[in-house]
Amino acid sequence: MDDEIELTVQLPPECDVTDQLPPSYDTLGFDNPVTSPQVPTRQAMIPESEEVHNFNIGRATPLSPDDARDYLLCYATSQSCYGKSAARQMVISNIISSHGLHYTLETFSETRQIDWTKEAFTGGQIDDSTKGTPPSVWNVEVTSNQDFVDQVKEVKIPHTETLKTCNKCQALGVIKCDKCEGLGTKRCETCFGNGVTYTKKGRTKMCKTCGGPGRLKCTDCNNSGHVKCPDCLGYKRLKWFALLTVKFVNHVEDDVVQHQTGLVRELFREASGDRVFQYVGKRVAPLSTPDDQVLNACSKKLVEKHKEDTKPNERVLKQRHTLRAVPVSEVHWTWKDKAGSYWVYGFDRRVHCPRYPQSSCYGCAVL
Repeated sequence: MDDEIELTVQLPPECDVTDQLPPSYDTLGFDNPVTSPQVPTRQAMIPESEEVHNFNIGRATPLSPDDARDYLLCYATSQSCYGKSAARQMVISNIISSHGLHYTLETFSETRQIDWTKEAFTGGQIDDSTKGTPPSVWNVEVTSNQDFVDQVKEVKIPHTETLKTCNKCQALGVIKCDKCEGLGTKRCETCFGNGVTYTKKGRTKMCKTCGGPGRLKCTDCNNSGHVKCPDCLGYKRLKWFALLTVKFVNHVEDDVVQHQTGLVRELFREASGDRVFQYVGKRVAPLSTPDDQVLNACSKKLVEKHKEDTKPNERVLKQRHTLRAVPVSEVHWTWKDKAGSYWVYGFDRRVHCPRYPQSSCYGCAVL
């Protein structure tokens, strides 16, 4: 495919279409951005060669009844409405220790947008098309500061500068002052332009603010009625150039595979665990492990979704998938005439107890 990218955007009326504009940008309107031109010679998202992934999750470390009780007691202490005697007296009948698997897929990509940007021309050299051929949008080298982190960068595209007279001030360098509407003076707000003020007895006296004329000198334009043009800063000409905006975006999705933990899925995302697998590549293939078909299906679902969600104007730079094993212990208990279970999970030993049996205020029995 030709390096040149055609962008069909109508030029605004004030632009002279006879001007020599740089190749690939000569149809880009000065007031109309073009979002993310399609990636040239776009390649299909072909994953790297599949292989059997072997990783060691390890056996779940059993949780002792004493530790399970201590974690629950700390949890009850942190809740102002929970009684502590239930945690001390309950009978722990069974503890089931296992792992939950937290799988994360990241797709790091970029999109590009170009639009004409202007600045006052204060003199000096112009980097126009006579200095060289402007590179096509996707051939401008822009790199991210850090992979898998959202960021935005702006780059001036070489050899796209062009000079034009300032349309806002018609090459005068000044425009009418908005504050005084070009008069150089403004109405006195003390006397409302009358030149006099009224006393409590209904008599009039000369306005002390304006001294009688009813108008004051406009401080914005210094009584001249005009101010410096904000576009050209009084230099009467503008330098236009094509500005490239590159957005690096990290698309992240995750899922949880748990065979017998019973823990609420959302709690796995922030829980500490052991990273048992991570791989970074141009494209990643779904996990393929002979021991866990559920995990394989979970990985395949997310890889396929990222492939389908990639837009034609988006270039995928890298992908990364990570698997964490989060230890989970399900603790079954009885206390008085009540029975239930709670979970101790993560290396930081968080507790999830949706039905704590002893609360001193209404509504605290449910988290």
